Amino acid sequence: VPLDAVTGNLAGGHYLRVGVTVQFTDKVSASAAPDGAPALDQTISYFTGMSATPLETSAGLVGAKAGLKSKIAAAYPKAPVYDVLFTSFVVQ
Repeated sequence: VPLDAVTGNLAGGHYLRVGVTVQFTDKVSASAAPDGAPALDQTISYFTGMSATPLETSAGLVGAKAGLKSKIAAAYPKAPVYDVLFTSFVVQ
């Protein structure tokens, strides 16, 4: 499920523009893919107020992806999440 890219406020006057695609397991049929709104909401809430500094490193990006995947997976208890992919990621 590809999500529209969103812009969110980070700490210290920075902002993040992020695009995300959520991959569900094969237990979720492509024709019955879940609504992306809960994942988009979790994406916005996860990054809002976060410091920009760790997001500017590879290790920080890996950590952010893991944390976001956990939050998104919790929003879909009946549709197991396989992975979360960043399709765009700009910190300003």
